[in-house]
Amino acid sequence: MSVPRARLLQLVKARCELFSTTFNPEGIRTGNKILRQRLKGPALATYYPRKNVGIRELQKEFGTLGLEVDDEVDDDRLEHLAAFVSLIPASVYLQTSQSNHTLQSESPRQGSAQEEEDGTLGGR
Repeated sequence: MSVPRARLLQLVKARCELFSTTFNPEGIRTGNKILRQRLKGPALATYYPRKNVGIRELQKEFGTLGLEVDDEVDDDRLEHLAAFVSLIPASVYLQTSQSNHTLQSESPRQGSAQEEEDGTLGGR
């Protein structure tokens, strides 16, 4: 004795309502298996360490209060640059800067006076 298909579908529909599952009598792939899984985002977010607060963030935060925050790495960098610049003779620096100006003035394209005033040389 066989049970009619309509009666079996009613039974499956009632079972799906009872157990909170998706009624899918045709067996079409819906992706419910993937959607029921736990989300992976929170686990991935806790895997990577939080961003540490840097000196620049502290300077931005406490600069408005009048507090001074020393950035030793930046201070060392500026001292190194000052020492390096002091080693270069002024005559070499002046020659280099003058040669850069002559190279710029010898460019083949000459803009109009209006372009030079507007700062729109070459259509930029």
